[in-house]
Amino acid sequence: MLREILAAGSAWILDCRTFSNVSVTISFEMEQASLASVLEKLGSEGLAFDGSSHEMLKSAGQGAGVIACSLQVTFVHMERDQCDFVSPFSG
Repeated sequence: MLREILAAGSAWILDCRTFSNVSVTISFEMEQASLASVLEKLGSEGLAFDGSSHEMLKSAGQGAGVIACSLQVTFVHMERDQCDFVSPFSG
């Protein structure tokens, strides 16, 4: 779903990294003019942005040119067998 939404907004995906089954971070570039439609499509699919991110994204969509973006999605797993405990300490 994310790839299709970004592609529809003419985004160029530069990198995609996953962290276990907990989150994914996608780095991409896109035209500023396409940002508003991409945000609307992400919201219609149920992705939620916190207040500060939403305000920053609205202001970033004003103007012209290519902007570098990064989208981190954290997955909420309710099934016990899909929950991974990640210790904040190494070793």
